[in-house]
Amino acid sequence: MVAPLFLDEVGELPLSLQKSFLRALQEHRFRPVGSEKETTSDFRLVCATNRDLDQMEEAGSFRSDLLFRIRSFVIEVPPLRSRIDDVEILAHHFLDRLNSRLTTPAKSMSPEFVSYLIAHRWPGNVRELQSCIERSFASAGSAEVLESNHLPKEVRISVLRSMIGTKSPEGALSNQETVVGEGGFPTIEKARLQADKRYLHDLMIFCQGDIQQACLQSGLSRSRLYVLLNQHEIPYSRSGNTTKPIN
Repeated sequence: MVAPLFLDEVGELPLSLQKSFLRALQEHRFRPVGSEKETTSDFRLVCATNRDLDQMEEAGSFRSDLLFRIRSFVIEVPPLRSRIDDVEILAHHFLDRLNSRLTTPAKSMSPEFVSYLIAHRWPGNVRELQSCIERSFASAGSAEVLESNHLPKEVRISVLRSMIGTKSPEGALSNQETVVGEGGFPTIEKARLQADKRYLHDLMIFCQGDIQQACLQSGLSRSRLYVLLNQHEIPYSRSGNTTKPIN
Protein backbone atom coordinates (compact mmCIF):
# COMPACT_ATOMS: atom_id res chain seq x y z
CA MET A 1 0.00 0.00 0.00
CA VAL A 2 1.34 3.42 -0.98
CA ALA A 3 1.46 5.76 2.00
CA PRO A 4 1.54 9.57 1.74
CA LEU A 5 4.51 11.26 3.43
CA PHE A 6 3.95 14.94 4.20
CA LEU A 7 7.06 17.01 4.84
CA ASP A 8 6.18 20.46 6.11
CA GLU A 9 8.60 23.38 5.70
CA VAL A 10 10.99 21.44 3.47
CA GLY A 11 12.92 24.67 2.99
CA GLU A 12 14.09 24.40 6.60
CA LEU A 13 15.81 21.06 5.96
CA PRO A 14 19.51 21.53 6.80
CA LEU A 15 21.88 21.23 3.88
CA SER A 16 23.73 18.47 5.76
CA LEU A 17 20.60 16.28 5.70
CA GLN A 18 19.44 17.00 2.17
CA LYS A 19 21.77 14.44 0.59
CA SER A 20 20.51 11.67 2.90
CA PHE A 21 16.92 12.67 2.28
CA LEU A 22 17.48 12.64 -1.48
CA ARG A 23 18.80 9.07 -1.28
CA ALA A 24 15.79 7.97 0.77
CA LEU A 25 13.50 9.68 -1.72
CA GLN A 26 15.09 8.01 -4.73
CA GLU A 27 15.52 4.51 -3.30
CA HIS A 28 12.63 4.50 -0.79
CA ARG A 29 15.03 2.98 1.70
CA PHE A 30 16.19 4.42 5.01
CA ARG A 31 17.71 3.30 8.29
CA PRO A 32 15.71 4.19 11.41
CA VAL A 33 17.58 5.85 14.25
CA GLY A 34 19.25 3.20 16.41
CA SER A 35 18.79 0.44 13.87
CA GLU A 36 21.52 -1.38 11.94
CA LYS A 37 19.21 -2.46 9.12
CA GLU A 38 17.58 -0.45 6.39
CA THR A 39 13.83 -0.37 5.93
CA THR A 40 11.91 -0.15 2.67
CA SER A 41 8.87 2.11 2.42
CA ASP A 42 6.57 2.75 -0.54
CA PHE A 43 5.50 6.35 -0.08
CA ARG A 44 4.44 9.34 -2.13
CA LEU A 45 5.97 12.61 -1.00
CA VAL A 46 4.08 15.87 -0.51
CA CYS A 47 6.12 18.91 0.54
CA ALA A 48 5.15 22.37 1.72
CA THR A 49 7.22 25.50 2.24
CA ASN A 50 6.89 29.25 2.52
CA ARG A 51 10.45 29.77 1.31
CA ASP A 52 11.61 30.57 -2.22
CA LEU A 53 13.41 27.31 -3.05
CA ASP A 54 14.72 28.65 -6.38
CA GLN A 55 16.35 31.54 -4.58
CA MET A 56 17.75 29.16 -1.95
CA GLU A 57 19.13 26.92 -4.69
CA GLU A 58 20.90 29.89 -6.30
CA ALA A 59 22.33 30.85 -2.91
CA GLY A 60 23.60 27.32 -2.35
CA SER A 61 21.44 26.56 0.68
CA PHE A 62 19.20 24.04 -1.11
CA ARG A 63 20.44 21.24 -3.37
CA SER A 64 19.44 21.59 -7.00
CA ASP A 65 19.10 17.80 -7.46
CA LEU A 66 16.72 17.60 -4.49
CA LEU A 67 14.72 20.56 -5.79
CA PHE A 68 14.32 18.93 -9.21
CA ARG A 69 13.31 15.66 -7.54
CA ILE A 70 10.56 17.06 -5.34
CA ARG A 71 9.17 19.53 -7.88
CA SER A 72 7.14 17.11 -9.96
CA PHE A 73 3.87 18.95 -9.49
CA VAL A 74 3.58 22.38 -7.86
CA ILE A 75 0.54 24.06 -6.33
CA GLU A 76 1.09 27.69 -5.36
CA VAL A 77 -1.19 28.91 -2.59
CA PRO A 78 -1.48 32.73 -2.42
CA PRO A 79 -1.05 34.39 1.00
CA LEU A 80 -4.19 34.72 3.08
CA ARG A 81 -4.27 38.50 2.59
CA SER A 82 -4.85 37.80 -1.12
CA ARG A 83 -7.75 35.45 -0.34
CA ILE A 84 -9.98 37.70 1.74
CA ASP A 85 -13.06 35.58 1.01
CA ASP A 86 -11.35 32.64 2.72
CA VAL A 87 -10.78 34.46 6.02
CA GLU A 88 -14.33 34.22 7.36
CA ILE A 89 -14.74 30.64 6.09
CA LEU A 90 -11.55 29.51 7.81
CA ALA A 91 -12.43 31.42 10.97
CA HIS A 92 -15.78 29.62 11.20
CA HIS A 93 -14.01 26.31 10.59
CA PHE A 94 -11.55 26.85 13.43
CA LEU A 95 -14.29 28.12 15.74
CA ASP A 96 -16.53 25.13 14.96
CA ARG A 97 -13.66 22.79 15.84
CA LEU A 98 -13.21 24.52 19.19
CA ASN A 99 -16.94 24.42 19.89
CA SER A 100 -17.12 20.69 19.18
CA ARG A 101 -13.95 19.82 21.10
CA LEU A 102 -14.44 21.84 24.27
CA THR A 103 -17.13 21.54 26.91
CA THR A 104 -17.66 25.29 27.25
CA PRO A 105 -20.80 26.89 25.76
CA ALA A 106 -20.64 27.24 21.99
CA LYS A 107 -19.50 30.64 20.75
CA SER A 108 -20.24 32.64 17.61
CA MET A 109 -18.59 35.68 16.00
CA SER A 110 -20.04 39.16 15.95
CA PRO A 111 -20.05 41.11 12.65
CA GLU A 112 -17.51 43.54 14.12
CA PHE A 113 -15.21 40.66 15.08
CA VAL A 114 -15.37 39.34 11.52
CA SER A 115 -14.67 42.80 10.10
CA TYR A 116 -11.46 42.97 12.13
CA LEU A 117 -10.42 39.57 10.79
CA ILE A 118 -11.02 40.68 7.21
CA ALA A 119 -9.13 43.95 7.71
CA HIS A 120 -5.99 42.31 9.15
CA ARG A 121 -3.06 41.54 6.80
CA TRP A 122 -2.28 38.08 8.29
CA PRO A 123 1.51 37.97 7.83
CA GLY A 124 1.42 34.53 9.49
CA ASN A 125 -1.25 33.30 7.06
CA VAL A 126 -3.60 30.47 8.12
CA ARG A 127 -1.56 29.47 11.18
CA GLU A 128 -1.84 33.01 12.53
CA LEU A 129 -5.59 33.04 11.91
CA GLN A 130 -6.02 29.71 13.72
CA SER A 131 -4.00 30.97 16.68
CA CYS A 132 -6.01 34.21 16.68
CA ILE A 133 -9.32 32.33 16.91
CA GLU A 134 -8.02 30.10 19.71
CA ARG A 135 -6.71 33.08 21.70
CA SER A 136 -9.95 35.01 21.17
CA PHE A 137 -11.94 31.97 22.29
CA ALA A 138 -9.93 31.78 25.51
CA SER A 139 -10.12 35.54 26.06
CA ALA A 140 -13.91 35.50 25.71
CA GLY A 141 -14.29 33.24 28.75
CA SER A 142 -17.96 32.54 29.37
CA ALA A 143 -19.16 35.01 26.72
CA GLU A 144 -21.06 33.32 23.90
CA VAL A 145 -20.15 35.87 21.21
CA LEU A 146 -16.62 36.80 20.18
CA GLU A 147 -16.24 40.58 20.04
CA SER A 148 -13.39 42.75 18.77
CA ASN A 149 -12.06 43.28 22.30
CA HIS A 150 -11.44 39.53 22.56
CA LEU A 151 -8.95 39.66 19.68
CA PRO A 152 -5.20 39.59 20.42
CA LYS A 153 -3.93 43.10 21.04
CA GLU A 154 -1.50 43.04 18.13
CA VAL A 155 -4.31 42.23 15.70
CA ARG A 156 -6.52 45.02 16.99
CA ILE A 157 -3.74 47.60 16.91
CA SER A 158 -2.68 46.54 13.42
CA VAL A 159 -6.21 47.00 12.10
CA LEU A 160 -6.76 50.29 13.92
CA ARG A 161 -3.48 51.71 12.62
CA SER A 162 -4.48 50.72 9.11
CA MET A 163 -7.86 52.38 9.55
CA ILE A 164 -6.40 55.63 10.86
CA GLY A 165 -3.76 55.62 8.13
CA THR A 166 -6.35 55.45 5.36
CA LYS A 167 -8.60 57.99 7.08
CA SER A 168 -11.55 56.07 5.75
CA PRO A 169 -13.81 53.36 7.17
CA GLU A 170 -13.84 51.63 3.77
CA GLY A 171 -11.58 48.61 3.53
CA ALA A 172 -10.94 48.66 7.28
CA LEU A 173 -13.79 48.13 9.69
CA SER A 174 -17.26 47.62 8.29
CA ASN A 175 -18.91 48.55 11.58
CA GLN A 176 -22.66 48.87 11.11
CA GLU A 177 -22.88 51.71 13.63
CA THR A 178 -20.18 53.64 11.77
CA VAL A 179 -21.54 53.13 8.25
CA VAL A 180 -25.25 53.58 8.79
CA GLY A 181 -26.82 55.87 11.36
CA GLU A 182 -30.13 57.59 11.94
CA GLY A 183 -31.05 59.79 9.03
CA GLY A 184 -28.98 57.87 6.48
CA PHE A 185 -25.31 57.71 5.58
CA PRO A 186 -23.03 59.81 7.85
CA THR A 187 -20.67 62.48 6.63
CA ILE A 188 -17.00 61.63 6.30
CA GLU A 189 -16.25 63.91 9.25
CA LYS A 190 -18.61 61.93 11.47
CA ALA A 191 -17.15 58.63 10.28
CA ARG A 192 -13.64 59.85 11.03
CA LEU A 193 -14.64 61.01 14.50
CA GLN A 194 -16.14 57.60 15.23
CA ALA A 195 -13.01 55.89 13.93
CA ASP A 196 -10.73 58.16 15.99
CA LYS A 197 -12.76 57.54 19.14
CA ARG A 198 -12.57 53.78 18.67
CA TYR A 199 -8.83 54.00 18.02
CA LEU A 200 -8.18 56.05 21.15
CA HIS A 201 -10.34 53.78 23.28
CA ASP A 202 -8.53 50.65 22.08
CA LEU A 203 -5.15 52.40 22.26
CA MET A 204 -5.57 53.08 25.96
CA ILE A 205 -6.70 49.52 26.62
CA PHE A 206 -3.75 48.16 24.64
CA CYS A 207 -1.31 50.36 26.60
CA GLN A 208 -3.09 49.53 29.88
CA GLY A 209 -3.57 53.22 30.60
CA ASP A 210 0.13 54.08 30.27
CA ILE A 211 0.20 57.58 28.77
CA GLN A 212 3.88 57.42 27.82
CA GLN A 213 3.38 54.11 26.01
CA ALA A 214 0.24 55.43 24.31
CA CYS A 215 2.22 58.41 23.00
CA LEU A 216 4.93 56.10 21.65
CA GLN A 217 2.42 53.79 19.98
CA SER A 218 0.29 56.54 18.45
CA GLY A 219 2.95 59.15 17.68
CA LEU A 220 0.92 61.77 19.58
CA SER A 221 2.36 64.23 22.05
CA ARG A 222 1.20 64.00 25.66
CA SER A 223 -0.73 67.27 25.47
CA ARG A 224 -2.39 66.28 22.17
CA LEU A 225 -3.38 62.90 23.56
CA TYR A 226 -5.06 64.52 26.55
CA VAL A 227 -6.91 66.91 24.24
CA LEU A 228 -8.21 64.00 22.12
CA LEU A 229 -9.22 61.92 25.13
CA ASN A 230 -11.23 64.86 26.44
CA GLN A 231 -12.63 65.70 23.01
CA HIS A 232 -13.97 62.18 22.53
CA GLU A 233 -15.14 61.93 26.16
CA ILE A 234 -13.00 58.89 26.95
CA PRO A 235 -12.98 58.79 30.77
CA TYR A 236 -9.62 58.59 32.51
CA SER A 237 -8.00 59.63 35.76
CA ARG A 238 -4.53 61.18 35.90
CA SER A 239 -2.14 59.26 38.11
CA GLY A 240 1.49 59.78 37.19
CA ASN A 241 1.91 58.53 33.65
CA THR A 242 -1.24 56.44 33.62
CA THR A 243 -4.90 56.81 32.86
CA LYS A 244 -7.72 54.43 33.66
CA PRO A 245 -9.97 54.08 30.59
CA ILE A 246 -13.39 52.52 30.94
CA ASN A 247 -13.81 49.35 28.84
